[in-house]
Amino acid sequence: MQNAIEVRDWRGRIYLVGPSATELLPRPRSWMLGAAWAAMAAIAPMQYGYAAVAPRLAEAQGLPLAASLVPLAVWLACQALAALATAILLSRGRLQAGSALRLGALLSGAALLTVAAATGPSPSLPGSPTALPILIVGYGLLGGIGAGLVYGACTQTVARWYPDRPAIRVSLVTGAFAYGTIPLAVAVGLDHELVGPAFLVAAGVAVAVTAAAASLVRTPPSLWWPPEVDPCAWALDRSVLHRQPRAARQFSLGEAARTRCLAVLASILVVAGAIGIFNVIALAVTLDAGAPVVAGLIALLLLLNGAGRSGAVLLAERFGRPRVLSLVLLSLGAGQALLALAALTARTGAAWATQPAAWLASSAGTGITASAEAMSITGSHATEISVGTGVEAAARIGAGTGLHAGTDFEAGAAGLGAGIEAAAGLGGGTGIGVGAGVLALVGVVLAGLGSGACYPLIASLVREYFGDERMSGIHGVVYSAKAVAGSAGVGLAIWGSADIVAAFLVAAAMAIAAVGFCGLLRRPGLPATLPSSAL
Repeated sequence: MQNAIEVRDWRGRIYLVGPSATELLPRPRSWMLGAAWAAMAAIAPMQYGYAAVAPRLAEAQGLPLAASLVPLAVWLACQALAALATAILLSRGRLQAGSALRLGALLSGAALLTVAAATGPSPSLPGSPTALPILIVGYGLLGGIGAGLVYGACTQTVARWYPDRPAIRVSLVTGAFAYGTIPLAVAVGLDHELVGPAFLVAAGVAVAVTAAAASLVRTPPSLWWPPEVDPCAWALDRSVLHRQPRAARQFSLGEAARTRCLAVLASILVVAGAIGIFNVIALAVTLDAGAPVVAGLIALLLLLNGAGRSGAVLLAERFGRPRVLSLVLLSLGAGQALLALAALTARTGAAWATQPAAWLASSAGTGITASAEAMSITGSHATEISVGTGVEAAARIGAGTGLHAGTDFEAGAAGLGAGIEAAAGLGGGTGIGVGAGVLALVGVVLAGLGSGACYPLIASLVREYFGDERMSGIHGVVYSAKAVAGSAGVGLAIWGSADIVAAFLVAAAMAIAAVGFCGLLRRPGLPATLPSSAL
């Protein structure tokens, strides 16, 4: 690289200082950040978007819920493995970021078109035995590879253009993986029939935006350093050393694989990734995925999932990454516990409402018997006895809809039935439904903040523990654990469709166990006799 000055810091790290980004591109390096962010947002509906509409897809294709989630598990596995391969190829110079984005754009567009065809107003191949294989190949396999190409290219490009503060910049880009799903979630919440058209529009946006980003994205030379930042002063800055501690030495992939830290970080990622996927599916499956309120909860979950990443990195720069990682896992676990409590509260309210409902049916039956026995009374008087008894019973349990029933028995029965259903669904009007809603809202906030924040923190810890030189490959190995996380999250969601309270409690236990894993993290390569505060 011409006009570059090689500099070594006190640890021996090499920096190639200059030329500036405007000389290499020519445009500010912020363009690379913006292009990568846009590409990640464009392909985002493939992950959380599919998870949110899985119930609708199962209904449209006549599939069991478990079958409709198989393509998602395949997608998650392919995305994680493709991201690993892309990172390694980019770091070795065997693949260009622009080429990866172009191929990723085509594959992602094809995957979104496949989902659009399967969930539209007139879904293709409804009930066909080929529907599931088409989704597995078109969405799961091709879409997963495409998303992995885009993910790997975007994160690697941004990390190389911002070597002075890679964690915060990469967290902004990966946050777009959650933000990009929000418009689709809102559209589906406004109109249940917009699922297919929304994915169709998403396919066009993914191809256009990602292809445009491919024409802009370039990677800097290896070891490049921005000339506006003095590398020697940066390496000696106490605040930098505090927020970005250096590895004891540069580890190879084989050396890193033999350390306990790598396995611990991968295990934590499995837990966080599984719970993140499970939460989106659980909200869509347990409740009505087409309801605006539920769509709002999903959108809030995704918004906090993205925002929590940058916020956690900023906190980690002040308080240390292991501590903040423990904190976000605690937040994730607390969110699951509150969601379990919300589900249990709603279930208790429904059970409370069914007992007066049974009594109501008995009272209504008594009224019918009384009217039948009083044959000497006129027909209108018999109707008055029957309906009056039913209205009195409805008033006693607060089933307001039943109070407005018609003047004949059929209308009265319909009104009472509607009142019973409303009472069961809303906790019998006693405030139980409101309490469950508040618990669910707080749980979603805590879960959203915790689930996404783990990804950039784990990436930062990989750099902190194993060095910068082979960070791409080592972090790719850790990130590939998302393949296991996807299967675990989908499996937990399928099991939770039968008992959602137990599933949320299991998720909470997993998060708390991951907090315990954080206590096992120690920077490798340092003497074991050093106190933990120095590690």
